[in-house]
Amino acid sequence: MSNDRFNNWQVPIIKNGELTKWLWVVFGVDKFVNGLKTDIGAFTAIFAHHGVTLEDEVQIGGGCKIYSLDTIGETQGPILLKKNSRVGANSVVLPGVTLGENSIIGANSVIGDHVSIGNNSTIGTGTVIKAGLKIGNNVRIGSNSFVKNDFEDNSKAFGNPATLV
Repeated sequence: MSNDRFNNWQVPIIKNGELTKWLWVVFGVDKFVNGLKTDIGAFTAIFAHHGVTLEDEVQIGGGCKIYSLDTIGETQGPILLKKNSRVGANSVVLPGVTLGENSIIGANSVIGDHVSIGNNSTIGTGTVIKAGLKIGNNVRIGSNSFVKNDFEDNSKAFGNPATLV
């Protein structure tokens, strides 16, 4: 992410359950940690009841839902989006997810609870990753894939179900 666009970046004022001036909202603000130079898109909702940490320069597209508590699946857990990671617009991130440094989740994706995605990995647009999986470092998952297995470092996969290329 270019630092130029953040020359005038300011720490946002975040009040529990109230829209920020950029039209995103956090519930459970006492367990929300927002790093420096983050960029959160309009109409994103962050449910931080069990902890959500955004490290520096994290970018979240508009319309995303970030849940540290899932009342339907009855799961919970802290979410960690590491430095310079990105979540594409309209994606859903469920409890217990870790997204590694410089990793990208494409738009309209769903990341199941307690998924770990390593550093420098790319998850294509429209991908669904099943709960409890581990995606290694430097992994590429093609768009519109359904991931139901772990993938080791440096893997490339796509499809429904996602298989190695």
